[in-house]
Formats: sequence, C-alpha cells, structure tokens
Amino acid sequence: MQQPFKDLPTFSVSVGKSALWIILIVFFIGYATISAILIYHWRKYGMSNGNILIAESLFLTVSVILFGIAFFALTIF
Repeated sequence: MQQPFKDLPTFSVSVGKSALWIILIVFFIGYATISAILIYHWRKYGMSNGNILIAESLFLTVSVILFGIAFFALTIF
C-alpha cells in the first residue's frame, strides 16, 4: 500500500510539561472570565426563560468535563 503523505516534512514541537500547565492555567483564567460575563448576561437579561437555564447548565457541565479531561491528560503526560 502506498503512503501518500510520506514525503511531507514532519514538525516536532518540544514543549515542557510546566509550559503546558501555564498555558492551561492562562486559558482557564480567560475562559472563566468570559464565562462569568456570559452567565451574568444570562441571569440579568433572561434567566426566567427555561431554555436559558438548560443552556447554562449544559455550558457549565461540558466546561467542567473538558477541563477535567485536560487536567487528567496533563497529569499523566
């Protein structure tokens, strides 16, 4: 079987574990700030709507899951 991409150059990036932790922490701070603004907006301008409550719950649940996966991946890296 022929390998169609064998002649493409490969790129190797060597990033230390501490740099990845710093990137995750900086990303988390920015994400938490934007999320707080979003949640404030939802609660101030339409939280009485049931769909907004579902959207906020789904947003927070998926966020916690994704950050948990990232934390776990960096822990075992």
